[in-house]
Amino acid sequence: MSIFDSKYRDKHVSARIARAFFRISQAIKNMLWDECKLKSLTPAQIQTLLFLRYIRPDSATVNTLARSLSSTPATASGVLDALQKKSLILRKRKESDRRVVFLSLTYKGMNTIQKLEGLGYELQKIIEELTVEEQEVLLSALSKIERLLREKEYLLIAETCLTCCYFRLNIHLGAEKPHYCKLFNINLGEDEISRECPEYSELQM
Repeated sequence: MSIFDSKYRDKHVSARIARAFFRISQAIKNMLWDECKLKSLTPAQIQTLLFLRYIRPDSATVNTLARSLSSTPATASGVLDALQKKSLILRKRKESDRRVVFLSLTYKGMNTIQKLEGLGYELQKIIEELTVEEQEVLLSALSKIERLLREKEYLLIAETCLTCCYFRLNIHLGAEKPHYCKLFNINLGEDEISRECPEYSELQM
């Protein structure tokens, strides 16, 4: 019984879909490797820079990065060591708990990530060859698969606050940080809610 067995796939639509995911993931890896060669970075290093570019600063820790990379903290630290040698990232220990290490991009790191902003654009253009209706159906199905993978702890889904069940908009009108996160019990400003949070939980409509 294997999704790579054509006879098995003939009998199971789910197996054909799973095989398609493997093929698509390989294509995405090939696209990423092309970009890596141009920037002299590994895929894990690029993923780390993207993580730091869009994650909320208070969530930019080694442990959260490890979850994002689906790796151990030790492996994530190895990736960070290489990026630090390239002067692309900074590490800073939390004053109240020296075990927690916060991560951030250096000026050079920000410049590097800006050159990677087009990453994924080629895949987007391919998706745009589908009709709008096909894209909406695909997005709905993929979102459900993402949630199932997250429940099984195979995937970290970090998203911005606006559609999170813990987010409260404009609780303190006129304040510097008018929004509120019920999960962390903190107030949030406009810049913070535009960043991704690893504890995001989708608001059920």
